[in-house]
Amino acid sequence: MACYNKVMKTCWVLVLMLSLVACSANPSTNLDVAPTTKDTQRYTVTLDQCTDGDTARVILNGQSVSVRFLSIDTPELARNGSPAQPYANDAANFTCNHLQDADDIVLELDPYLEPQDQYGRWLAYVWIDEVLLQELLIEAGYADLRYAHRVSLYDQQLQKILELTQQRRIGRWQ
Repeated sequence: MACYNKVMKTCWVLVLMLSLVACSANPSTNLDVAPTTKDTQRYTVTLDQCTDGDTARVILNGQSVSVRFLSIDTPELARNGSPAQPYANDAANFTCNHLQDADDIVLELDPYLEPQDQYGRWLAYVWIDEVLLQELLIEAGYADLRYAHRVSLYDQQLQKILELTQQRRIGRWQ
C-alpha cells in the first residue's frame, strides 16, 4: 500500500507540473489563440496577382508563388463551364481590394501544419497591415471555416467569429 501511495503522489506532482507548464505558455500574437511552444515563420511579401477569395499569388523571395489561405474556404468562381457560386465574386473582390490596398502583407506559416499542400501552394495565414485577412473574410460573411485542425494557431478565434457572423446573418449567412 505504501508503494501505491508513493506512485499516486508522484503522478499528482507530474499532473500539477504539466498543468503549470501548459498554463504559462504564451500565445504568439495578441489574439486569443491556441498556445504554442513553436516559433512561427513569417514572410513579408508583395501581391503579384489576385486569384479568388481564398487564394492569391505573391512574390516570396523573388519568386511568384500561390498561397492558399489557411483555415477558410470561400465560394468558387466560375471555372470550366461551371457557374460561380453565390458570393464568389464578392469574396474575390473583397480579398483583392484588401491585398491591393495593404501597405504590408505578411504570410505566417502554422508550425503545426505542412507549409505546402499537394498542389505546391503555400499554406498561410495572411496578415494585411497587422490584421488577419481570414478574420475579415469571415466577419464579412464571405468565408466559412474549413480544414480546421485539432491543433492550429487561429482556428478557435476564427470559429468564434464565424458563430457571431452566422448569428448576425451577414453575407452568405443571410
